[in-house]
Amino acid sequence: MTRKNLSRIVHFVIILLVIAPILYVALLTFQGNAQGLGLLENLTTNVSTVISLMSVCILPFAGFLIKSKWDQIDQTQDSLGQFYISLLLILIGFLLIGNTGMAILIFILIAFSVVILKVRLGDAFQVLFKSPKHNISHFAGEMAMLLIAVFIRFAIWRISTGS
Repeated sequence: MTRKNLSRIVHFVIILLVIAPILYVALLTFQGNAQGLGLLENLTTNVSTVISLMSVCILPFAGFLIKSKWDQIDQTQDSLGQFYISLLLILIGFLLIGNTGMAILIFILIAFSVVILKVRLGDAFQVLFKSPKHNISHFAGEMAMLLIAVFIRFAIWRISTGS
């Protein structure tokens, strides 16, 4: 595989992340129609549907983060390491939410990028620890996504315990 193929894979993942909420809203609409409810009535009667909609609506933001880091590759020496760290933080966010399908997709993207771009993950982590103050500005979006993922995980936990 070449770098051009990796670019196609990255853009395919971004497209899937952006389209997923639209498909989920369409699914909720069809389910609501089958039960004789509109979309808003379906959302107001089922709290777990609202939480799952929140977890799906975070996907385009993850796609934006991946696209912005992908566009920054080759601009600086540390940009490839920042791309890997960003993907790993997004992967952790998806695992927190419980979205294993997208987590597997991001893991495959990480694996292909490691093989094609031939950069070790250890070198990427050196970028992370080189200047911690500078990293906060680079990974602010990923940290916000992780914060939202923790909130969603807490809401899922509260619903599952019944309180």
